Amino acid sequence: MESTAQHIANTRILCQFVHEHHSLWFCAFAILPIVLWDLLKFSHRVVGPLVRFQRTLESLTAGEAIPEVRRRNKDLLYDLQTTFNQYLTSLRTLQSESELAAQKGGMNEPHSDHELIESQLSEELQQLHIEIQAACASTNSAI
Repeated sequence: MESTAQHIANTRILCQFVHEHHSLWFCAFAILPIVLWDLLKFSHRVVGPLVRFQRTLESLTAGEAIPEVRRRNKDLLYDLQTTFNQYLTSLRTLQSESELAAQKGGMNEPHSDHELIESQLSEELQQLHIEIQAACASTNSAI
């Protein structure tokens, strides 16, 4: 009996609160679509660049030549774009130096410095790919 009486008391308190603050509830429900729309736009400003970075990394891993990554005007993650494009530039420079060295000296001689740098860049690329996938997954799960 006590639980039923407690339930009835709680229901009365809730009804009284809703009745006394009905204008607050009305405003909250009126603003809800605006808040949801803004949240959706914000999430696209974050997730969009992450998806582009992920696709670029997949193309790069597949050995395809790729252009610099560009953001839309209102996208976030500007610092990541700058760093990622610097990485791509250094990778292209390394590849062109390796190609020049291969043309000059032939591939018979080992190029340990270039191979070491290339393997380090490859490891960094794989790590960056994993981090971006994790960020995409956590952002998608938050939405």
